[in-house]
Amino acid sequence: MNNEALAHNIRGWVHYDNLASDLQKQAMNARKQRDSFEKEVHTLLHSHQMTNAVIQISGGQLQLQEDKATAGLTMKALQESIHSFFSNRSEIQNPDKLTADLLNHIKNQRIVHTNIRLKKLKPTGS
Repeated sequence: MNNEALAHNIRGWVHYDNLASDLQKQAMNARKQRDSFEKEVHTLLHSHQMTNAVIQISGGQLQLQEDKATAGLTMKALQESIHSFFSNRSEIQNPDKLTADLLNHIKNQRIVHTNIRLKKLKPTGS
């Protein structure tokens, strides 16, 4: 095994892992700051009854717009939805069991993908 090549690649991986982590933290902070400014702009426009205002900026325009997002499809939400579906059917005798059986079937059919990745381990306390 070429120790120099291994050391070079480990150093490169650590450098870019640290860089990615730092950039992720910066992006998270930038989104928090942006959201804070957005909330203030919304408050100011609302208090001056200007919620439909179009604001000209370099590179485009800004306007408050309603943004709709569908809730994520979690196992809990799926379970509640399936149970609600079965419970509203008078011909179904045991909606709880049928819900559990269907959810177990869905869980068992999921494909698990495995990747081998380098991962930093947390230091163990001495």
